[in-house]
Amino acid sequence: MRDDSADSLFETVVAELRRIGLDPQEMRGLAFGRRADFDAFVERLHTLERGASWSDVFPDTPTDQLPGARRHEQALGPFDYADAPRGPAVFASLIAEDPRRAAASALAQVDSLDIPIFGSGLVLDRGAPHLYVVLQREAPNDDVDAVVECLQGQPGIANSYQVR
Repeated sequence: MRDDSADSLFETVVAELRRIGLDPQEMRGLAFGRRADFDAFVERLHTLERGASWSDVFPDTPTDQLPGARRHEQALGPFDYADAPRGPAVFASLIAEDPRRAAASALAQVDSLDIPIFGSGLVLDRGAPHLYVVLQREAPNDDVDAVVECLQGQPGIANSYQVR
């Protein structure tokens, strides 16, 4: 019998990344809308040889978005500060059939928190749909945590966490 628990699936990916010589802790998150997409990803990992790079694992991902990249040096999109220093940012992956609607609804909930937000944006052109919320520079950790928790509780959001 196949163990389809989230822990077991995650451990499958971790084992494959370690096999090819990558540190799974560099990966900020991973979400799939369908089990078939996960299975295809793992099958592709099986084909990679030891010494493969993160760009081999995620060939369609821009270099500055790969695990291990120093993302704080790059703007996340037009909704982010153009230059450093930048404010804290929260990532959320979307699993909804209509990511635009799910993002709009989730961001409306974030707006209701009455936390100073610099900008936010929906990203549809980098693999799986996701969004970012960029807080004001020097935002307190409690505000960042509140945004993460708010997004985690929204329909159509697979996961949410601070990326810088």
